Amino acid sequence: MANQAIGIDIGSHAIKIAVLERKGATTRALRLFRAVVAGDTDPWWARSWSLDNLRQRGGLRPLAEVLAFDIDPAEREDGQKLLLEAGLVVSFLVDGECAPVREAHAELKRALVGGRVHASDVEALTEALLANESELRAFSDL
Repeated sequence: MANQAIGIDIGSHAIKIAVLERKGATTRALRLFRAVVAGDTDPWWARSWSLDNLRQRGGLRPLAEVLAFDIDPAEREDGQKLLLEAGLVVSFLVDGECAPVREAHAELKRALVGGRVHASDVEALTEALLANESELRAFSDL
């Protein structure tokens, strides 16, 4: 499957990751951001609030299910939870300190900028995420 936006073949699995990153980035920007406000004692208040919301919804499902990003519009509550989970994954990519995930994400970004993305770049990021699911859970305390 060709990604028409950048004109390269990145495979169907990569499309799932692209959708997850796009939806997750939106959720991260809206609900898991770091707020820098004078006098604010907790710049991560929005993330804390969102993670509490995720806990109230039963916590984080297995990461492989989040990465599959199978969202059913008829299941509104589950869809909202999946968006929170996708936002958490993006927050982990952007704000986390897990070296293997950061390296795989940086490589994917370099490949995107260079116009040379391959399915293997996305698979490497997916594998790094899955191999470090415990780090994601520690990052989020879920």
